[in-house]
Amino acid sequence: SKLLKGNTAVAKAFLGQGDSVVAQLMSYFTMAEALLVAAFVLQSVLVLRTEEAEGGAELQWSGALSRIRWAASRMAVPAVVSGILLLVSGYAEGASYGAAIHDPSQGWHYAALSFAYWPTMLLVIGVLVLCAGWIPRAAITVSWVAYGLAVLVSMFGALLTLPDWLADHTPFTAIEDAKADALLAPTATIAVVAIVFAAGGLVRLRRRDLAAG
Repeated sequence: SKLLKGNTAVAKAFLGQGDSVVAQLMSYFTMAEALLVAAFVLQSVLVLRTEEAEGGAELQWSGALSRIRWAASRMAVPAVVSGILLLVSGYAEGASYGAAIHDPSQGWHYAALSFAYWPTMLLVIGVLVLCAGWIPRAAITVSWVAYGLAVLVSMFGALLTLPDWLADHTPFTAIEDAKADALLAPTATIAVVAIVFAAGGLVRLRRRDLAAG
């Protein structure tokens, strides 16, 4: 407990600069849950690349099904399921906290805060689609490296004494650090970037040659 007191790097990493230790810890836990959901999203949407690499997409691409529809169908499930997972995990976290302080409204409060990470899940999809479109053979490696760096910087940026402009502005910490009434700007920005990435990847996927292996 001593590590979480004072102005140490550990305290900053886990509690930030807020006045409420509990609120900061809850916010940190919510972000950690979002990072886990993001790993599920990335693993799920990687089917875009693995099907092509293993030759499973060739027959479908040569038929009536367009590449865009083929890709969209594999993006939709992770997008929808991730939103559900965020709501459920956030509600469970808030309900547990609410039970401890006798405030049942905390369940829905944290469900909403957790769902604010949904645009970030869309960004994960967008990054993979962009990579699958433009650098297909390196898409899996690049996507996992990008995710690993996001986890490292988001969870341990302060411990690693990274500059604030980096540690506080990942797609995860940008949501964690925002006040509940100021989430529109970061979530909208992330959503727009996600759409641009996905669109750019899909356009390239539609035009390029099959990249098996």
